[in-house]
Amino acid sequence: MAVVFRRRAGTALRREILSRGNRHERGCAGRCRCALTAQERGSTTSLGVRAPPLVVCKAMLAGYVLKFVLPLFGCTVGLFVARRRGFSLAEDLGFRLPRLKPGLWWAIGWMTWLAVSEGLISHLGLAQAERWPSMPVAAMAARIGALVVSGPAVEEVVTRGLAMAVLSRRGWPPAAAIVATSVVWAAAHYRYGWETLVMLTVDGVMLGSARLMTGSLWMPFGMHVLGNALSVSQSVGAWAPR
Repeated sequence: MAVVFRRRAGTALRREILSRGNRHERGCAGRCRCALTAQERGSTTSLGVRAPPLVVCKAMLAGYVLKFVLPLFGCTVGLFVARRRGFSLAEDLGFRLPRLKPGLWWAIGWMTWLAVSEGLISHLGLAQAERWPSMPVAAMAARIGALVVSGPAVEEVVTRGLAMAVLSRRGWPPAAAIVATSVVWAAAHYRYGWETLVMLTVDGVMLGSARLMTGSLWMPFGMHVLGNALSVSQSVGAWAPR
């Protein structure tokens, strides 16, 4: 009986630690900022069991690897289905190089907006980026990859790629498609308060406009990556490996 109890407790412990690694991170072009609570930074779980460091490290790494791999897998499946339904990767979904001149202007405009929005976040007293707790180098790399690469990839493919292509095929004007996808994208982050939702809507309109004017999905993806990279850099600043 004692052996069975220890096995069940160990399984529950690993699940709880894994669920911590899968909670929502600060992402969404850098607007949604949440961090682990003080309780979560410790290794004692709600089961009242102090997790061995090796178990914590393995569960943490597994959680972040899943957050990196699963969105990319979802993107691949979505693109495969879109191709089977007659959507062109280049023409409909924007998988081609952006036009140079508008691409440069959008890069400059996006960096300007990031600077302005950081000032607004500070002025309005919105949540600031918090330092990440110490974690293994592999877990840190997987966490950064999930926030900076795979997260933006799946969001851009779904919103500025598939959704805008479907709305365009149904006869929606480009401006209406951009606004609709931006509002839905922002609304998906409803837990963060109306100020953040407004900023996310503006982000979405800019990302969708960049997609339309450059003719490329790579442009909003790069902009999204830049925004999340800025957020991650603020959280990683004082991080120390273990």
